[in-house]
Amino acid sequence: MARPVVRSRAGVVVRAVALAVALVAGLAPAASAATPACRVKNPTQDTWYATSTGAALTRAIAAANPGDRLNVFGRCRGSFSIDKNLRIFGSTNRLAPTVLDGVGGGGVLFVNERVTVSLTRLTITGGNATVRVGGGIQHGGLLTLNRYSAVTRNTAAYGGGILSVNTLTLNHTTVSGNVPDDCLCS
Repeated sequence: MARPVVRSRAGVVVRAVALAVALVAGLAPAASAATPACRVKNPTQDTWYATSTGAALTRAIAAANPGDRLNVFGRCRGSFSIDKNLRIFGSTNRLAPTVLDGVGGGGVLFVNERVTVSLTRLTITGGNATVRVGGGIQHGGLLTLNRYSAVTRNTAAYGGGILSVNTLTLNHTTVSGNVPDDCLCS
């Protein structure tokens, strides 16, 4: 009769050890954690866009009406052009910031003339416009960067971080680590 009890305890111990290993493995960071996909919600129109690249943001900007709000999540890769008045918000989770990443293929964000754009909680990085200007942001409209936005690690011939030829307002925003200069502002 004692023999089945020993087997039962051994089985419980083995299962407990297996559960502990599984829990520890689940808590450990993945060696190659996937970068969150670029997702955009337009709450004004109640529409969602999602891709593993920046196409979601490009499509959301194209479909937006002037004055719309876009909520952006994840890492959007590419160059983005804004030709209408928009309010663009990144994630409120500071551990998972929203990133607009030029991936070294030119400028990241272009804000056309005669438009008013506000960016909140976005990181603009990876712009490489070495034969042009405005590696991170090039704008001719009215641009405001708000709360915890950052323009960093961009490169251009002039205005590595920002080339501003109109009104630029920075509220609780970091502009640093851009080459050759952080802001070429008029």
